[in-house]
This record gives sequence, C-alpha cells and structure tokens, in this order.
Amino acid sequence: MLLNQVIAQPNLDAPQLRLAGVEAAKWTGRQVLVNVSELPAPPQVAEFLELEGPGTPAVRRRRLRLVSRPEEGIPERVAMIADTWTPPDIAYKLIDGRAPLMSPEDTTLPGGIYHALGFRQVRFIDNIEVRMPTAEEAELMSLSPGTAVGQHARIGIDGTGRRVLIHVSAGDRQVITYDLPVPERHLPTNGEPK
Repeated sequence: MLLNQVIAQPNLDAPQLRLAGVEAAKWTGRQVLVNVSELPAPPQVAEFLELEGPGTPAVRRRRLRLVSRPEEGIPERVAMIADTWTPPDIAYKLIDGRAPLMSPEDTTLPGGIYHALGFRQVRFIDNIEVRMPTAEEAELMSLSPGTAVGQHARIGIDGTGRRVLIHVSAGDRQVITYDLPVPERHLPTNGEPK
C-alpha cells in the first residue's frame, strides 16, 4: 500500500510538491513540527555537515508527514520523518529579534528561511539509501519487523556553510518519481561535442 509519492518538478516549491505527491496517490496529508532541539550530531549528520565529529552539537528540526484516507477508514499514520540538521551558528541567527530555525512553530519566510538568513545555496548533494530503521523510526512509523526505510539526505551548500535535510520514509509505502527536463544539447559546427 503506497502512502506517499514524491514528484520532483522544477516549477513547484517544497510544500506544493509534498501535497501534489500525496494527492496524486489519493491520500490526505499534513505535516506536524514535533520539536526543535540542539543535540549531539549522529556520525552521518556530522559527516554531511562537515562538523568536527560525531557528537558535535547541531540543531534538529523534526517534522512528521502524516497521511490518511478517512473515507476508506484508514487512520492517520506517519509516512515520513523529515529532520533538518543545521550547525548552531546558523540555527541561532536572528531575523527581527527571533531565530526562525529555532521556532517551535512551522515557519516560512519569503524565499525560504535559509535565504532570509543570508545564505544562498548554490549546490545540492542528494544521498539516497535504503537501510534498516532505527528502533525510534520503526516505532514512529509503526513498521512491521524486517521493513526497510528509504533515507534521502539533501545537503545544501553555499559559500559559507552547509545544512542537511534528511527524509526517512517507510520502504513499503513510497514511490519516488522524478520528472526533470533534459537540457538541449548543442553541437559545435565542427562536429566535436561541447
């Protein structure tokens, strides 16, 4: 049974993509911000953020993406855990006297929070893997024993720092579809490829 679908289309922003994917799979969805905490960075997060090492403090914003089909009697369940990890020097930056990345509320700003904080991300590295869930992930998503999870870590890079957004989704509930344009290829007049 598929609970969520992610569609990568360049003309939609992240909330529209999430909603489009859930609706395309005929589910009702919503997102809940669970907490914002400064925690010791797990080894993989420390590597992605290029921190001094595992255990270095980092700020995690945890959101749960929930789906249901009330008309079919299917109750709401967690389809995805979305953790955004940020180095503290970025997470505690203020805009108008408050740190939006530390806000316990779902926060949006024109152009995105990182842009509003003065960070222009110029590159993304996507790390996608399938693995067995942690005990916490298995409990949050009510996974059956032996069910793998898919993890998508997007590392946003700019000239001054990095951040990472990690999505963990139940492996038996996901379809990931990318719909990307292919750039036109131009050959030089002498026949050599560019």
